[in-house]
Amino acid sequence: MRRKKVGGMDFTLIELLIVIAIMAILASLLLPALSRAKDTAKSILCLNNLKQIGLAQTGYSDDYDGWIVLQSQQHSGNAGYGYWFNMLSGSNTQPPSQGYGTKLSRAEYKSSNPTGTFACPNEPVGWGDYSDSPPKFYFTHYGVNSKVCGYIEWGVIYGAGHRNTDIRQASVAVFAVDTNNRAGTALSGNYVLAYRHGASDPRPVKVYQDAYVPLSLSAFKGRANVLYFDGHASARTSTEIYYQKDDNGVIDATSFVRAGIRQ
Repeated sequence: MRRKKVGGMDFTLIELLIVIAIMAILASLLLPALSRAKDTAKSILCLNNLKQIGLAQTGYSDDYDGWIVLQSQQHSGNAGYGYWFNMLSGSNTQPPSQGYGTKLSRAEYKSSNPTGTFACPNEPVGWGDYSDSPPKFYFTHYGVNSKVCGYIEWGVIYGAGHRNTDIRQASVAVFAVDTNNRAGTALSGNYVLAYRHGASDPRPVKVYQDAYVPLSLSAFKGRANVLYFDGHASARTSTEIYYQKDDNGVIDATSFVRAGIRQ
């Protein structure tokens, strides 16, 4: 059999094919491991984002007599407007906020690859408007708990705000989560979390309402990262979230966001 010289060494064709086959097998074994490692690194960055958001919320409450940041506020005559991420980052708020160490760039509106504290590295959809095709997220891939974060529209209070003293069990009470919500920046139940760590969220969002489509729990192979009021953040499965009891032992679509909170 004829031999070929490769790098100064002689190989037969069969020997070359065997080497190539071994390399292909090794690649098939290593690539999934590398992909998992990359996903894990992004998940850790997401958890760090949430922890930074938690520290910012603590700083905000310290400055405002224990009040938890509002999900949004708009006063009469448009004298001041801002979402929770504006108030915690100091971006586009009137009056100006000091920012509390988080990063949000207005220049990244419409960005397909946003960065900063409010962007989850494992979310492939960028920022824009929920009416875009496909619908985009509005300046954040995270949502705050509407059960504790009230909001003000034109001077009228909707959903009463809470103080830190309303948190009964800080290790159970949820402040912010990975969200799939494109039409808002808060969550009122367990149906808008995004399970994007370890696997993609299975809901294809062609219009923003698709983000709320109910699926069987077995359809969600990934996990959602959750930030609690004691400052810790962890990855949770859909089963863990859907079967979270509130303080009265009740399990329903909103018990996850009611747990540990004085209503």
